[in-house]
Amino acid sequence: MVPSTQVIRAPASALIALAVVLTSACAQQNAIEPSAAMKLAAMHNAAMQAFNAGDFAAAADGLEKVIAQITDPLERAKIAPLFYTLGAAYFNAKNYAKAADTFGTYVAQYPQAERVGEARLAIARALFMNKDYATAAKRFAELESVPALREQALSAQAACYKALGQPDEQIRILEKIIAPEIKTAAQASAGVTLAELYLSKNLPDKVLALANSLHAKVALVDNVVALNAVTVKLGDELAAAKNFTSALAAYRIVRTREQVIAFQAARIAAMEKRMQENLDRARGNPQAYMAAQQANEQIKLQLVQAKQLHEELGKLPDYMPGVVFRMAKAWYDWDRKWEAIVVFDRLLADYAEAKEAEPAMYSMIVCYADLARIERTQKLCEAYLERFPNGANANTVGYLLGATSLQANDPKKAATFFGTILEKQPDSQFREQMRLGLGNAHFMQGEFEKAREQYRKYLADFPKGQFAEEVAYREALATLFLGEYEPALAALNTYLQAYPAGAFAADAGYRVMVCKYAGSLYDEVIADAQAWHAKFGGDQIAGEVFSLEGDALAAQGRTADAAKAYTDGCKAATSDEVLNYALFEASKQLQKLGQWPEVARMFEEFVTAKPEHPTVVAAMFWIGKAKAREGKTEEAKTFLVEQLRRYLNEPKREAVEQLLQQLAQLCAKRPRGADSAATPAPYDAIAELKKQLAPLEAGASATGKARLLYAEAELAKLLKKDADVQRIYAEIAGRFKPGDLSPVLLATVGEALLAKGERDRTAQFFELMRTDFPKSDYLDYAFVGLGEIAMAKGDHTMALELFTHAADEIAGAKIKDATMGRARALLALGRHAEAKKLFEQVAGIREWRGESTAAAIFYLGEAERMQGRWAEAIAHYQRVFVAYQKFLPWAAKAYVRSAESFDKLGRRKEAIGHLQEMMRNEKLRGFPETKEAGKLLGEWGAA
Repeated sequence: MVPSTQVIRAPASALIALAVVLTSACAQQNAIEPSAAMKLAAMHNAAMQAFNAGDFAAAADGLEKVIAQITDPLERAKIAPLFYTLGAAYFNAKNYAKAADTFGTYVAQYPQAERVGEARLAIARALFMNKDYATAAKRFAELESVPALREQALSAQAACYKALGQPDEQIRILEKIIAPEIKTAAQASAGVTLAELYLSKNLPDKVLALANSLHAKVALVDNVVALNAVTVKLGDELAAAKNFTSALAAYRIVRTREQVIAFQAARIAAMEKRMQENLDRARGNPQAYMAAQQANEQIKLQLVQAKQLHEELGKLPDYMPGVVFRMAKAWYDWDRKWEAIVVFDRLLADYAEAKEAEPAMYSMIVCYADLARIERTQKLCEAYLERFPNGANANTVGYLLGATSLQANDPKKAATFFGTILEKQPDSQFREQMRLGLGNAHFMQGEFEKAREQYRKYLADFPKGQFAEEVAYREALATLFLGEYEPALAALNTYLQAYPAGAFAADAGYRVMVCKYAGSLYDEVIADAQAWHAKFGGDQIAGEVFSLEGDALAAQGRTADAAKAYTDGCKAATSDEVLNYALFEASKQLQKLGQWPEVARMFEEFVTAKPEHPTVVAAMFWIGKAKAREGKTEEAKTFLVEQLRRYLNEPKREAVEQLLQQLAQLCAKRPRGADSAATPAPYDAIAELKKQLAPLEAGASATGKARLLYAEAELAKLLKKDADVQRIYAEIAGRFKPGDLSPVLLATVGEALLAKGERDRTAQFFELMRTDFPKSDYLDYAFVGLGEIAMAKGDHTMALELFTHAADEIAGAKIKDATMGRARALLALGRHAEAKKLFEQVAGIREWRGESTAAAIFYLGEAERMQGRWAEAIAHYQRVFVAYQKFLPWAAKAYVRSAESFDKLGRRKEAIGHLQEMMRNEKLRGFPETKEAGKLLGEWGAA
C-alpha cells in the first residue's frame, strides 16, 4: 500500500486560531493596532480561502506571512493549527521537503498539540513522496506503537521497502499487518500483496494458505480480480513444478466472474450506505458534520475506483473457461487422463462458446487416443471437424482419424478417413503422412493396386519427403504382391541402388530372390541367398532367406542341400510361421532321403531347445513316426504314451490329438507274426490301444478322459466301424461339458452333433471355440458350423458374415466349406452375380474336385432358375446328373429341378422323360426327391 497522496485537510481549529490570537493581542495596549489586527485577519482569511480552493501554493505563502506577523512567544504558542495547516498546504502543493520541515516544526514546538500523531505520519508521508524511502521507513516504524496509526504505518513501511527493492523486509512488514488474522479491508489488501510476494519468492505452500484465507474472507478484499489473478498464477506455477494436488486446489478456489461482479456490487452498496450513515450520525453537530464530510471524501475516492472496476468487470470476457482448462491440463500432465476428460467435458458443457472450447475438445481427443479408446477418439474427431472445420487443430484431428484406425488395425476405416481428409484439407501439414497412411491402409487390406497408386502419388508430390525411402520400397512390394514379378524385380533393384544400406535393404534383397524364384531362376536365387547371408547374416529375416534357398534347392532336386538350408532356417527363424515351415520342410527332405533317424534327431533337438513351444507336441508326432518307420513300433508307442502323459490334460495343445491319432494308427497295424499259428489268439487292435492308454487314465482330467475316448474313435475310423465312431462322439458330448474339451474335440464333436441336427448343442460348442480359442487352427470349424446353423434358421445375413470371416480371415482347413457357405448365403439373399462367381470358383479348383463340384454346379443352376433363366439352369442340372452321377443326393436334386425347368419352358415331354429316367435309376429310389418326382409324374398324367 503506497502512502496516501490525498490532500491533507486543515483542522477546523485553524479557522478560530487567529481570532484567539487577535483577542489576546487587542487586550494589550501597545501590541497591535486594531487596524493591523483586521489586516492580519484578512490575510488569514485569504490564505484559508486559497487552501479551500485548492491553490495550495498561495495558501502556503499567505500562512507564512500570517505566522511571521505573530512574534510574541506567548501568542505563537497558541497558533499550532496554523503550522499544521501550513504543512498541509506545502504537502498538497507537492513541496514535500517544506512540508516535512513544517510538520517537523509543528511537532517540535507543539509536542502536546492535538494532531501531533497525524503530523508525524505526514512527515513520513512527505519523506516517502520525496523518495527518501529509507528515512520514511524509519519514521513510519516509529508510529507502529500508536494504535490508531499502526495499520497505516505498517502499510506505508511495506511500500517503502517495495520502493527500496527489499522484498524480504516488505514480507516481514506485511506479515505483521495480517497477524494474527485478517479482519479489515486494509489487511486483506496487504494479504493480496503478500501473496504476490510469496509467489515471487517461490513459496507456494504459503501462497496457497494465504489465498485460502483471503477467499474465505473475500468480502474484505477490495480487488477480487487481483486475488483471482494471484491464485491462477499460483496454480500455474504449482502445475509447472508438477505439484498437481496443490495446483488443482488453487484453481478450485478461484472466484467466478459472476461472483466477483456480485461482490463488487455489494461493496459499492456498502460504501454508499456508510457515507450516508456518516452524515446521519453528524447531523446537528457542525464540527462532527465537517469531519463526516472529510471521511466521506476518502470513501468517495474508493467508491469511484470500485465503480470503475465494476464497470470494467462487466465488459471483460469470462475467465473461468481458462481456469477450467488449466484444471483439466493439470490432470492430464499428472497422467490422470480420465479425470482430465471429465473436466474438459465440463468445460464444453458449461462454456460451449468460449474460445477454450476448441482446444478443450482437441485435448479430449488426445486423452482418448492416449487411452487407446479408438472408437471414442474417432467419434470426437468427427465431431471436432464438424464443429471446428477451420480450427487450430483441424489438420491434426484429420490426421488422427486415419492414424487411430491404423493403430486399431482397421485399415478399411483408415483408408476412408485418410481419403476424405486429403480431399477436404488439401493444404494440411500432415498431407505427406496421410498419403503414406492411405497407401498403407490399402496395402494392409490387400488392395495392392490402390496402394501402389497412392505410393506413386506420394513420390510425385514429395520426391524428397521424409518417407520417400519407405514409399519406394512399398511400391515395389505392392507390385510384387500383384504378381507382376518382372516390374517388381526392376523396382526392387532400383530401390537397392538408391538405398544400398537402407532400412529395407535386407528385406528388398529377399524380395528380389522371391521374384527370381517365381521366374524359376533357381541358380540365381541360390547365389543371391549366399551373398545375402554374407551381407545381412544376422538380420531377423534370415530364416525366410534360408527357407527360400531351400525351396530353390528342392526345386533342383538337391534334396540333401535343401534339407541343410531348411535346417539352418529353423535355427535362424524369428517367427513361429517361419520356424514351422522350415522345420517341416526339412523333415520332408530328410524323409525323401530315407533318413528317418535324422528326422527324429532334428525334432528331438527342437524339443530340447524349445520345450514350451506350441509346435513341440507336433514334433513329438514326427519323432514317433520316425521311430515307427525304423521298425521300432513298440518303442514308438512307448514314446508317444510318455509324451501324452505330459500334455494330455492341456486343452490348448492341439497337436495332442495328432499323437493320439498316431498311437491309434500304430495299434491298428498288425505286428509281424500276429494271427500266426504261434500266436494263441488273433491280434486285437482295440485291446492293444486300451493297453497303451491304461497308464494315462489315472491322471487324466476331464479333458484328458475325453481325449482318450477320441483315440478310441480314431481307431474305430481306421477299422471302418462308423457306428462306434458316432457312439463315441455321442458319449463325449454327453459325459463332458463343452468347457472340458480341447479345440479339436469341440470341432469334431460339434460337427457330429450338427450332422444329427442338434443345432442348439452344436452352437454351444462352436461359440465356446470362438471365445476361448481365438487362435486355434480349428477356429474355422466354429465359424462354418455357426454359419450352417444361421442358414438353417433363415438368418442369411448372419450366415454370410460368419462364412466370409472363415473364408477371408481364417482360410483354414474348412476354406472349401466356408466358400460354399458364403456362396449359398449370397444366393439366399438374392445376390445372384456374387454367388455365381463363388460357385464357379469352387467348381474350378482342382483340389476340391468331388462332391463339392457337383454341389457348386447344382447351385449354379439354382442361381439361373431363381432369375427365370430356365434354359441356362437346365444346362447346369444336366451336367450334374451326367458328369457327377455318383454323387447321388445332388443327382436326385438335379433331375427334379431340370424337369421343373423344362415344364416352365412349356416342354413337359422332356420334363417327363427326365423324371422317368430318374425313376429307373435304382440308386436314387431312397431319396425324398424320388417321391417328389413320382408326385409330379402323377400330376402330369404319366405315373
